[in-house]
Amino acid sequence: MTQHYAIKPIMLCAAMFFMHGCNDDLKSRIDTLSEENHRLKLENTRLSNEYSKLKRIADARGVLKPPITVSFRSALMGHGFVAMLNTRTKNPITVLVSWKSHATGIKRSTQIHLDGANKVELGHLEGFPIEPGDTLLIENTEYEPLSITVNGE
Repeated sequence: MTQHYAIKPIMLCAAMFFMHGCNDDLKSRIDTLSEENHRLKLENTRLSNEYSKLKRIADARGVLKPPITVSFRSALMGHGFVAMLNTRTKNPITVLVSWKSHATGIKRSTQIHLDGANKVELGHLEGFPIEPGDTLLIENTEYEPLSITVNGE
């Protein structure tokens, strides 16, 4: 039993010597991690500011009117009007056109692709018997919705 106790102080001294060396390593590691933490906080601030700037730009784009022209002509077949839609740019755009009848409350929607080369017509033949007082709503996720109430002219 006596030998067992004689070894303990030696092991304790070795452990203390080892821990003293480890303390220096731990302090160095803590300093390194602290510097890395500071660098990451600065990077996070920079990225947060960049995100805010890009979000403001994206939000501003969302309030732009769509580059769409809408005009009306009298229907050649049937009654009412035909809506003629086109884009003002060379870039193609896909929009959702929703029609609501003022007289009956009937609603219809269709997705159309405008490419600048051709206009798209919506009227009685396409299932949109447009009459005075009806509403057309033109939507695209990159622009504010465009609402048009058809007048009788």
